[in-house]
Amino acid sequence: MSSDLASPKILIGSWSVRRKVIDYRGGGALTFIGNAIITEHAFEEHGQFQVAGNRLDSRRHYRLNMEDDFASVLFPDGSHFVRLTCQPSQSVSHSCGDDSYHGRFIVRGPDQWAEIWSVAGPRKRYRSITLYRRYTPSTAVG
Repeated sequence: MSSDLASPKILIGSWSVRRKVIDYRGGGALTFIGNAIITEHAFEEHGQFQVAGNRLDSRRHYRLNMEDDFASVLFPDGSHFVRLTCQPSQSVSHSCGDDSYHGRFIVRGPDQWAEIWSVAGPRKRYRSITLYRRYTPSTAVG
């Protein structure tokens, strides 16, 4: 792992994940608790969404092409999602049909980073705030 806080390679490792999703269209809120593993070639996240007393298993997978000064984030089929630069705080955007995704990635140090998304379009309208903490036995979840 690079010691440069501004390098995307700082994200390589195992992470505990906590996410809050506010659904402006449906009027509800969801909480996600899980884990993520990031390598130079993949992002794997698994855990559970908690909504109205129910738990729903959830997984996310992205392919990564990680270099010293940037990381290309790709969907599982290899199509482009976003590109992360070597900045510790940066904004990204992605369009999916008529839906617009505006994200912000903030690396707060070698053991903590955040991902914030605002999504709007005819099919979706929500805000997602995720905190990643480097995995240690005391941060392990489910």
